[in-house]
Amino acid sequence: MKQVTEIEQITPINELLKDSIVEEMIYYLYMKGIVIKNKDHTGVINAPISIFPSPIKKSFYNKIEFYQVAFNKLIDKMSRDVEFLKNTLDPYYLNS
Repeated sequence: MKQVTEIEQITPINELLKDSIVEEMIYYLYMKGIVIKNKDHTGVINAPISIFPSPIKKSFYNKIEFYQVAFNKLIDKMSRDVEFLKNTLDPYYLNS
């Protein structure tokens, strides 16, 4: 007997519709360039996404929201530090 996940209880969907949604989403990801390199770096695959909402605890959400602000500030400061970017990215630029 198949175990029913929480999301399936919340969002009943038939298999044909689910397959159609997944196919459309993969097409959309490729059209928008939302892809990552495959393991052997010979091509790309679609980036992982979540099509349906995933229920999480409010306390976990609050932690995510708190850390996201700090992470955004970190990325912003790094992106403005030209010396850091040059020192970090130069070895990769020379090897490409």
